[in-house]
Amino acid sequence: MKISFTKRQYISIASVAFMLMLWKILSLYFKSDFILPSPEKTLLTSLELFADVGFLATVGVTMARGIIGFILSFVLGLSFGILAGISPNFNAFLKPILVAIRSTPVVAVILLALIWLNTSAVPVFIALLTMFPFICTNVIDGIRSID
Repeated sequence: MKISFTKRQYISIASVAFMLMLWKILSLYFKSDFILPSPEKTLLTSLELFADVGFLATVGVTMARGIIGFILSFVLGLSFGILAGISPNFNAFLKPILVAIRSTPVVAVILLALIWLNTSAVPVFIALLTMFPFICTNVIDGIRSID
């Protein structure tokens, strides 16, 4: 089996190699793993973390919470999207809320969520906040495009 690369694939590989070289050069410049660890130090630390069962359990719980947030986003986005797609008045009410949610920086919301909410609820809340407006908007657009 012959593997052949196109010019575009070579450019993509060169781009990744460039980013890794730049990362390495910057890590040598700063001379501090605290400021910018080297790519190899980052890889070794990542491998150590993935070998730790406790870390994997924590990642699994966080992913489960993210999935719960996605399911909640889907159910609420579908429900609100159907209502807004059918009712022009509800759409007029919901549209500014969706715009406000989409235009708010996620990093700012994460910081507020960490202050306001229990840490176990933060991944669910962030997943809901980031996906709900897009799901809802797409459902509204889908309903409106029906002849």
